[in-house]
Amino acid sequence: MRYALLLAAAAIAALPAATAHAAVAVPDPTATTSRAASATGSTDTGPRVAPATDPTGTAPHVASATGTAAPRAAHSAHPADTAQAADATHPADTVRAVVGPGDDRVFAFGDTAAIAYPVGAYPAEFDWDRPREVGFRVDTVERSGPGHVRYRLTVDVPELGRVLGLGGIDPRCSAASGPPGGPGELPSPGELESGRHTFRLTCPLPADTADLGIHLSPRDARGDTVPLVFTGPAPS
Repeated sequence: MRYALLLAAAAIAALPAATAHAAVAVPDPTATTSRAASATGSTDTGPRVAPATDPTGTAPHVASATGTAAPRAAHSAHPADTAQAADATHPADTVRAVVGPGDDRVFAFGDTAAIAYPVGAYPAEFDWDRPREVGFRVDTVERSGPGHVRYRLTVDVPELGRVLGLGGIDPRCSAASGPPGGPGELPSPGELESGRHTFRLTCPLPADTADLGIHLSPRDARGDTVPLVFTGPAPS
């Protein structure tokens, strides 16, 4: 009897220790955060802001204070018209005027006489509403042997979509107030691509001429002659 009571007392004394060993451990909620922060090497636990990206694949947008993308500055490059580019090659201190059939304007050596031509490869394609100007200029006049004069003819041709023919240009020299003299040297080649073309030409010089006239007879796109006269002192 006494032995049974001793066993029962020992069993009762062992119950608190068993209950303590059976307790379930509660994980520390901060432990995961600490481990995650250690894995990234950062201790900043504040909110992260994702970088803005450009959906077009071009340069990044700059975000404004409102959270929208700042507008891009728009720009456009208008290509210069070919005729204007050709005209820009003329010195600013010379005279340039557009002439046509029936004009009797006289130009000084170094000035530019311009004739308007339509753009297009064939007459049926000519654009008469937006013509471009071909410039003719005579300068650098000098003696070239007995009874002859040499001069420089410059022709500036814009992009016309075709070559420019010089048929009928018929250069001639004369006294400034007199009729054209004998035929002079013709420019060669007689068909010009777009660009600047320079020719050194000669013509007979009338005797005892103080003022010289150099006559050209180019034709416009309709085939009409446009008389051009360039004048200046005759070379000594």
